[in-house]
Amino acid sequence: MHHFKIRIAVITVFLTATIGLSTTYAQGKLLRHVVIITFKTNTPDSVINAVDASFGRLAKLPMVKQFEWGNITDPKDSQHIKHIYVSTFTNQADEAAYGSSKEHQAHIKLGTEFVESVQAVDYFVN
Repeated sequence: MHHFKIRIAVITVFLTATIGLSTTYAQGKLLRHVVIITFKTNTPDSVINAVDASFGRLAKLPMVKQFEWGNITDPKDSQHIKHIYVSTFTNQADEAAYGSSKEHQAHIKLGTEFVESVQAVDYFVN
């Protein structure tokens, strides 16, 4: 749990730094926010399904323009369950509003005891 909180803090710092990027670079480009969650091997399907459903509800927030998700299949690492979630925003302000929304704040607490790792990256679509 402690390591998960540290990872969330790192992601928060990363997102905060991302918001400070030059808006002239991003002008007119969509912003993609990619999250990869690795679940612990003993994670019940009900928890994974709840996390997937929670991301689906977040996708309905007005600042999310597109959303997709899936399972990562990696023959070299078949013992881990990894899901990837991709949200698209018009700009960094929309992503910041998403991150600070009460829905997202509740979402990041869901199933934390079953999460082995979280990776997040943002990029502008070329």
